[in-house]
Amino acid sequence: FAHQQPQQLLLHPLMLLKNTTTTIRKVPGCGPLIFEHKLRPHFEAPHVWQLTSKLMKDDQANSPSEGSSSKRRKGDDGAEAKMPSIQKKKKREPVATAECLIFLKDRMHGNFHYIMDIHSQETQEFGVGLFDNNGCLRTEHFTHPTKRGSGVWGQELNRGSFLFVESIEVEQPYRRRGVATWLLQQLIVQPEVQSSCSFIYAWPIALNSRTPMAEAERSAISAGLLHVFHRAGFRRVARTNWLALAFKDPSHPSHHLQESNDPTSFDMDEARFDALPPDDKERRYPFHSALVNMNTEEALAYIQANLASIHQKDDLNYTPLHVAAEIGNPSIIQALLMHGGPHDVLVCNNRGDTPISLLEQHMRGLRDFATALVPFFWTGHPDETCQALMALKLAAGQQVPPPCDPSMPAWSVFKYDCSCGQCSSGWLSPRMHKRLYICADIGAGLVRDALTFQEVVPRLPLPPGFVEHELPMGEFIPLDIRGGE
Repeated sequence: FAHQQPQQLLLHPLMLLKNTTTTIRKVPGCGPLIFEHKLRPHFEAPHVWQLTSKLMKDDQANSPSEGSSSKRRKGDDGAEAKMPSIQKKKKREPVATAECLIFLKDRMHGNFHYIMDIHSQETQEFGVGLFDNNGCLRTEHFTHPTKRGSGVWGQELNRGSFLFVESIEVEQPYRRRGVATWLLQQLIVQPEVQSSCSFIYAWPIALNSRTPMAEAERSAISAGLLHVFHRAGFRRVARTNWLALAFKDPSHPSHHLQESNDPTSFDMDEARFDALPPDDKERRYPFHSALVNMNTEEALAYIQANLASIHQKDDLNYTPLHVAAEIGNPSIIQALLMHGGPHDVLVCNNRGDTPISLLEQHMRGLRDFATALVPFFWTGHPDETCQALMALKLAAGQQVPPPCDPSMPAWSVFKYDCSCGQCSSGWLSPRMHKRLYICADIGAGLVRDALTFQEVVPRLPLPPGFVEHELPMGEFIPLDIRGGE
């Protein structure tokens, strides 16, 4: 049975819960409403469940429906009798809707970014922005002096599944009556959330409306949503757009942080600068605009002609070297270092990033994107980018570990993100090498035992190349077995 139906062994407790519940709830200020709660597996993404909660008006009670009819028939005594009317059910109108996703993160280890990318751009940005490919919180979000924000969140976010609030929509007549707060509270106490999730995440921001919305109105709605989630106990993770709730741990530090002390996100701080028209930005900071909008040859010529502005900073404390590092152009980085020297290498922007950290983030983003699309086929960073990172680190006076292979160039340690200088060919760490060595030793012993047992109890011969292709144990397998000689 286990061989024929392996999927039955992977059932999650969520599958044992009732997938649809409908009850009548009394919402303060709105009277009794019908509360419908649906749970279903995601149609495409593995280890993801979709959760939909709706509040609806019950218009069926004591109200005739369109298309109702009554018929008369003759009884046994010949008298006409009125038959019960047949009514068509009217579709209930939703008052409020909450769309959520449950991610079983413990089952997504090593494939987290790929699964987060399946559903939407928002979940992809959330997964890549907060976590690495194993679902662990990125180190800078709890160690960096600027990016860590309030510092109430840490490595506890590495463990357990979580609920992702994708949207909460309330119809216009029911807004500002506590409906969104009530619906959010109901989500938290649902059995499937209590039994499987450890944290809840959300990004309180106004969604695109079906009707045009002024920027002031959008900002007011976003501020109101932020207040709703703050009252529910959500607090910002570092300085990102995302808020989290540790609803199972009443002693968590986030519950002791006042709403007024919760920091804003970097994006909120930069919104004023981002809202400037492109022409205004180009007029105020022509050097920065040239590096972004020109191709490499044009940008290099512009640098040569405008060396006097090579250290200019914009409103966010970005220098031209920051811009070149953020877009990851090694030729421009080398030119700026050559003409401007190491003056701007250690300058921090408003996020606390130096040009070195910006280039490392750019390289990490390209690697995460490549490995999420085609796992196991990433060929490393371009040589030119590694050389630019090497030049930045040397200009900053940082020590760069030598490569494990002395014949390799010094910048090769960055090819596969090696940070210790002990990785074979820049990618195989000593720890992983030892683990592979032990696994190969154990596997080779099992193969020898199987072959010895086969001599005692004759069985079907092993398929050609079985040991070589299916059990690559390397040097522990004798050549006559491995090669079939």
